[in-house]
This record gives sequence, structure tokens and C-alpha cells, in this order.
Amino acid sequence: MKYMQKYRQIKDEIGLLASLKILCTSYEEISVMNMQRIRQTVLATRTFYIKLAKVYYHVKNSYKDELAEIMKKKRIKDPSQIGLTQKNGKAVCVFISANAKLHGVIIDNVFNKFEEYIKTNDTDIIIIGKLGRDLYERLIPTAKKKQYLYFEIPDMQVALDDLKTVIYHLIEYEKITVFYGQYNSMLDQAAQIVNITGDALVKEAAVTEENVAFLFEPSLEEVVDYFEKQIFSALFKQTVHESQLARFASRITAMEFALEKIDGKQNYLYNERRRTVRLVENKIQLERLSGISLWGKTS
Repeated sequence: MKYMQKYRQIKDEIGLLASLKILCTSYEEISVMNMQRIRQTVLATRTFYIKLAKVYYHVKNSYKDELAEIMKKKRIKDPSQIGLTQKNGKAVCVFISANAKLHGVIIDNVFNKFEEYIKTNDTDIIIIGKLGRDLYERLIPTAKKKQYLYFEIPDMQVALDDLKTVIYHLIEYEKITVFYGQYNSMLDQAAQIVNITGDALVKEAAVTEENVAFLFEPSLEEVVDYFEKQIFSALFKQTVHESQLARFASRITAMEFALEKIDGKQNYLYNERRRTVRLVENKIQLERLSGISLWGKTS
């Protein structure tokens, strides 16, 4: 009876592992397809957006005096009246996570950077994705929790329309720091921090502090307005796509690791099942021999 119970337990575990293997394989295949869909686009445009960030930086920082002169000449105090979106003077940090689980360690690594940052900086908080909200609620002590805005965007195929609500809240901030995962290779996805407001650049941009002269066409006001809205939105969208790509790669790596563990556990259980079957057969054989012996003594 004991061996039969163990046999049924092993059989159930093998069935469970088979289901998990199908699940992991499906997640991996979906992630591969999604990664192939966006990988080339993200990597091809990464350099472009870094250079675009450099231009954004120079436009905002090289012409502060000129903007001030325009405001003085037109006798206005509200920057939005000359095309520059009015800022609230505050900083905000954005943690980009995901809604579904099984993304490996990348989201946890990004959260660690995010957590360290909010400990030492006076900043508002925006969290994108259910996993990010759960991590914040679970790991940040109640006494240290800050109020935050929460948004959900699709984990796959994110369009600019999906980001409009987030961008609407972000555009008013003076400084926007985004925490996200960046794809470097299939085996390397790094937690990154980037400022997308033009006041400070991603490390790759390596912009010096010297001013750069520009000729504005059709006008400074219209160029600044365009950068404040369209270019900012494009930079944020690129960051979201970077985060997606890193998550897909991290999930593939995690699923590969899980499949290796499942294969090892299955092999162990198959051996245990064979051993248990032999023990059951031996027990039955012993019982038969005992019965024959008993009948021989009776006769």
C-alpha cells in the first residue's frame, strides 16, 4: 500500500511538471516572437533617440537667456504663452514594470534602483504596471511610503495612444527620471535610469556643458513647443519599448532556466517511478512466494 501511494504521488508530480513545461514553453515562444518583432526597431532607433536627446538638451539649455528675453520683450510671465509648456518646478520618477509575471529578475533589479533613488531624493512617484505597484506596496515600509500615481499600459504592442494619459501627467514636471530595463543581449538586461526632460541626459549622450548655437525655423517658440510635446512623447515611448524588449529577453532566459530544472526533476521522477514499480513487483512476488510456502506447509 505504501509503495502504491508513492507511485500515485510520483505520477501526479510528473503530470504537473508536464503541464508546467507546456506553460513555460508557450511563454518562451510568445516572448521570442514579440522580441523578434520589436528588437530590430528598438536597437535601430536607440542611437537616433540618444542623439535626439542631445539636441533636446541643447535647445533647452543653450537658449534659456533667449527665452527669458522673449518673455521680457513681450511682457509675459507665463512660459506657456510663448509655446513652452509651463512646469510645476517639481521632480518625478517613473518606475516602468509590467502587468503579468514571469519576467525573470529584470523588474526586481529595476525596482531596487528605484527604491534607492526615492529614499534620498525629493520626488513625486509614478508607477506603471501591476507588478511595480505590488512590489512598492509589499517592500516599502508603511512609514516610508509616499503617495503615487498608478497607470497601466499593455505589456505588448504599446502605441502612443496608450501613453497619452501618462504623458499628460508627466509633461508638467520640471525633471522626469525614468527607471526601466534595457536590453544589451539575450544574457544581459540591465536596470537603467534616464532623464527625458532635456535637463540631464542619458549617459550615452555624453553632452558637455558648453552652449551650441542654433538657427530656429520657423521660430524659437514653435521649435520649443514641438520639442516639449512631440519629442518628449517620442523619447518616453522609446523608453517604454526598451523596457518591453528587456522583459521579453529576461523572460526567455527565465523560461530556459525553468525548463532545465523541469527536465532534471522529470528525469529524477522517472527513475523514482521505475524504482517504485520494481519495489511493488518485488513485494507482490514475495507475497506470492509466501503464499506458496504457506500452502505447502498446510498440505
